[in-house]
Amino acid sequence: MCEHIVDVIQYRWKCCGLDDVNFWISDCDNKTLIPASCCMPEDVHPCLKKDIFKEGCGPKGFTKFHLEMTVFGVSFLLMFLIFLTIFIIMVYLIRSQQEEYFLHVPRNWMW
Repeated sequence: MCEHIVDVIQYRWKCCGLDDVNFWISDCDNKTLIPASCCMPEDVHPCLKKDIFKEGCGPKGFTKFHLEMTVFGVSFLLMFLIFLTIFIIMVYLIRSQQEEYFLHVPRNWMW
């Protein structure tokens, strides 16, 4: 399951490994087990060094996350400013209606 998710990410984002292709090189037996999703044409076997995506998925993922959070933050700020403006206008209208009401009341209406 996890391998499938990693393959999908690598294929869609056109990246390989966490930081780069060296993520897939095993330290124990010096074997290079690069998944097919790291290759530019995915159906090419064996995957040659020139066909491997050079960029790692970690920096790409961080960039995508940062962009989405920036868009979310700006959207939230704009919505807050719109609601604040509407609130201020409503308070102003309510107060102006109250002042208008009290302006039409005769001064000596109780005496």
